[in-house]
Amino acid sequence: MEPGRSGDLVLPQGTYVLLQDGASGQVEVVTGPHKVSLADTDKPVVYEKESRRFAPTPADRAIRVCPAADEGQYIILTNPTVDEAGKSHPKKGKQSAISLTNGRKINIQGPDVFALFPGQIAEVLDGHQLKSNEYLLIRVYNEKEARTNLKNAVVKTAEAGDKKGNLFDERELRTGNLLIIKGTDVSFYIPPTGIEVLEENGNYVRNAVTLERLEYCILLDQNGDKRYVKGPDVVFPKPTETFVEHKGQRVFRAVELNENMGIYIKVIADYEEKGEGSKLLGKGGSTKFIAGEELFITGKEQKIYFPRAEHAVIKYGDETIHYATAVPIGEGRYILDKTTGSVNLIKGPKMLLPDPRTQVIVKRVLNDKTVNLWFPGNTEALKYNQLLEKENELSPELDYIEDYSSRKFSARTKQTVLASAAASMMADELTRKTNYTKPRSIKLDTKYEGAVLLNIWPNYAVQIVNKTGDRRVVEGPKVVMLAYDETLEVLELSTGKPKNDNKLKQTVYLQTKNNIVSDIITVETKDLINVDVLLSYKVNFEEESTNWFNVSDYVKLLTQHMRSLVRNAVKKQTIEEFNEKATDLIRDIILGKSGEGKRKGRSFEENGMTIYDVEVLNLEIGDEEIAEMLVENQHNIVEQNLKIVGLEKNLEFSKKEEEFNRQQLDETIKTNEKKKEVKLQEVNNANEIETTKLAAESESQVTLDNITAARLAREQSIEDLKTKVEKERSEIRVAALEREWAALQPRLIEALIGQNDLKLSEILAKNLKEQKSGLGDLLGGKNGGFEGLLETVKGTNLESRVKRIISEYSKLGSPSTIKK
Repeated sequence: MEPGRSGDLVLPQGTYVLLQDGASGQVEVVTGPHKVSLADTDKPVVYEKESRRFAPTPADRAIRVCPAADEGQYIILTNPTVDEAGKSHPKKGKQSAISLTNGRKINIQGPDVFALFPGQIAEVLDGHQLKSNEYLLIRVYNEKEARTNLKNAVVKTAEAGDKKGNLFDERELRTGNLLIIKGTDVSFYIPPTGIEVLEENGNYVRNAVTLERLEYCILLDQNGDKRYVKGPDVVFPKPTETFVEHKGQRVFRAVELNENMGIYIKVIADYEEKGEGSKLLGKGGSTKFIAGEELFITGKEQKIYFPRAEHAVIKYGDETIHYATAVPIGEGRYILDKTTGSVNLIKGPKMLLPDPRTQVIVKRVLNDKTVNLWFPGNTEALKYNQLLEKENELSPELDYIEDYSSRKFSARTKQTVLASAAASMMADELTRKTNYTKPRSIKLDTKYEGAVLLNIWPNYAVQIVNKTGDRRVVEGPKVVMLAYDETLEVLELSTGKPKNDNKLKQTVYLQTKNNIVSDIITVETKDLINVDVLLSYKVNFEEESTNWFNVSDYVKLLTQHMRSLVRNAVKKQTIEEFNEKATDLIRDIILGKSGEGKRKGRSFEENGMTIYDVEVLNLEIGDEEIAEMLVENQHNIVEQNLKIVGLEKNLEFSKKEEEFNRQQLDETIKTNEKKKEVKLQEVNNANEIETTKLAAESESQVTLDNITAARLAREQSIEDLKTKVEKERSEIRVAALEREWAALQPRLIEALIGQNDLKLSEILAKNLKEQKSGLGDLLGGKNGGFEGLLETVKGTNLESRVKRIISEYSKLGSPSTIKK
């Protein structure tokens, strides 16, 4: 229904509507269930809380639901009626507005439901249920009503039962006073009239802070005081306190310290510690701390540190915790005492944790000249010291204080001191990983962080001088750590050839062994010829090391003294004599005469320097013509010497060549003899084989005889007879052969010798006798001559050789044709 139009408006039970009379402006309330006919002048309206005006609205939107509070709820009624203590409500039907107590509020506990008079406002709230870590912040807005209605408050304590009227002392019920209701005391609460519950971010119930061990929180009061609470605890703020938050966190971790960590504290208010707390400074009983006093708390005094209101942290930059510096073995750090100004050297190995109240680690800045002398060629060290000089790290330090109770903390503080609490757990747990966890490791890069460190090489030495003038010589190999007031003695050495002091070389390192100094000495001989002599001295520093640095330019001392000695000696020699024996002459002058033992050398008492060897590297004669003549003469001598050497080499070569030829012939003869021995051995081996066969056959025959003894006995006579006949035949053949072979002439033996059958010829010469028969008889004849010989050696190794002899003999013709 549109506003201003007449018609019927039906209100169900539990609803109401406000109607404004267009003629009088009076606003009436109609409570259902009810049916109302709207006149043309009646306008449905609603009451706006913010503007406190009655705004026209369509009829269907003007109907409002009556505020209803169930059990456990309550209604805050604003602008109650004057009568019935404000609890008068519209009845069913249409009712005119009545007098209201504007600006007053009352709390009505449920269950209850009622309509509102024009101008009234109702807000239905749930009763406030509290856990043990929750609380309510309430405010007394009418102390008279609060005292009167305090007994009407609904208070359910944490234990079973109700608590009426005596939750607060009447002296606390003052208008505007803030009070706390803790969940540890009350589990359910509905405030009486005169008291309201303040909301925060749309919530009436607020969370307290639950602290575990090693946790704490900070509460800031309206008067600026801070309160630190350590866990385990449930922390409820006072009505005027708020929790200090950092990035949304209200719980912070205590600082865990070990012996290598510390916190620099300034006491900003007087306080006293008793009992266990007094152990902060290692004192027993009671300890008083005065404002302005400074403390350095390390893990030695207190393993776990909880900040407190009387403490503020002194920081350098963003650093809150002071960590120890690792000083490895062989290194050191300079520590400045801020009270006396002295700088001490602390050597490693050590974990160095300076007390910031009196100590500070400083770095020693070396200028470019010093770096080049102490660390020659080290560009990295040069750049680093230049950077230190620009930064000027030895400038005064600015201390500033950070209060732990401040709302602002640096990122470093958050990480190391005020880290937020870990997520809560149902119970404490001990977790053990199933995988291997690598041990924590750190990388130490202390190359330029500590004291000045010098590595003295072998055969070198330095002299260290401090501000008081004390000196000490250090020989290498050794690593030296300089105190803050110590420096190195600088030597200035002559340079060039010949050596002069026009351009001096500065160095702090003295080479004590195998030191080489070269120089050119211009000398004049007896015949007025100038010669430039290039010398190389080998020098050692011996005796007492305290004398080594007594002469700043030992090169000048050495070269000048040697020049005078060499010039004086050369002046007594002609150029030819000096050119021939310059090396021996100079070595005798400088090192002494060479005897059976080692040369004495030359020592310098001024600084313990000793020349133990000298080399003559070059001689350069000033007169070119003289030099050419000496060179030409030397060439001639060398040429003649080379010719002699050549002839000697040729003679030696000839001797060697002939000796090799003789050895070759000797070896050839030995080879031929060896061949003959091999041939004779082959013949002997063949005879031995035949003999072995006969022996084997004889043994077999014996065996057969033993088996067939009877048969052998019967046949023995037959075998004996055969043997006798054969023996006679053999004797006849041998006799015939002896007669035939005796007829052979000595020329046959010579021919056989010519055919290298020396052995066989010797045999024939011994067995053949002189025969007078002719060649035909010798070659033929039954069982005579060569035929008989062949018959004799048939089947043996001599058969082939005899046949070859007969063949050669036949080629010769008659015996008269054989040459002697």
